[in-house]
Amino acid sequence: MAIIKRIFLFSVVLFFFMFLLLYLNEKLELGMNDTHVELMVTPFTVFMYLLFVFPNLRKDFFKRFWAKDNLTYSICFPILVSIFLVFLINIFRLVPLMFGSGSVVGVGKGQYIEEADLSLLGGLLFHAFFPTFSEEFLFRYLCYGGLFVFFTYTILQKPGNDNSQRTTKFERCVDWFRTKLFVEKNKYFVLSWLLIITTWFAMIHEPDITNFYGYFIPGLVFGIFFLKYGFLSAWLSHASFNALSGVAWTIILNVSSANGII
Repeated sequence: MAIIKRIFLFSVVLFFFMFLLLYLNEKLELGMNDTHVELMVTPFTVFMYLLFVFPNLRKDFFKRFWAKDNLTYSICFPILVSIFLVFLINIFRLVPLMFGSGSVVGVGKGQYIEEADLSLLGGLLFHAFFPTFSEEFLFRYLCYGGLFVFFTYTILQKPGNDNSQRTTKFERCVDWFRTKLFVEKNKYFVLSWLLIITTWFAMIHEPDITNFYGYFIPGLVFGIFFLKYGFLSAWLSHASFNALSGVAWTIILNVSSANGII
């Protein structure tokens, strides 16, 4: 019965959320279209649904949301690092052109290219807010905190069983793996998790060998911020990177052209 109530509450919140978004799009001329709803808003609402409906996931998410003991540093530092990183990554895109050995390094085939005429606020919402939350929730939180919740409350903690003793070899293996990665935070397990998730994050953008670094390095940084400072830090870092990508690229092109570099 409780889950039905949570689903109903989520449906009500979703209705008002979509109404507000459509209202803002009309009044502020955000430039939102069906593609934005499908690719940016829908994944966001799906992940919100998970947090609304599953209390164990929600509790764990907010435990990992931010580093309360160092909130200022965990907010400001990721933004500053992303500002540096977005310029560095975009400068490297010009390296082949600078040495006359090729053209500008492109983006991955799977990266969304904006074709609509978005307003400034619309660009922030559909480039920096919705997609970065969804990607960080999927690649960083669900693959770490979500995995911990799944192991703990679905596989290992069963009502009516003596949870102090793992009855099967599979349960003992899961408990060992969970302890190493989430409790002891063994550096080899954490590093392996970070590299695997970062590679997956990079590969969904369908890069080639020339631009793989442009997704792997930022993904690695976002993952480190998540592990060290929590979800908010990774989200802010990712959002800052996306929001400034176009600005950084324009500045780099203008400066390079003015100095005869390209």
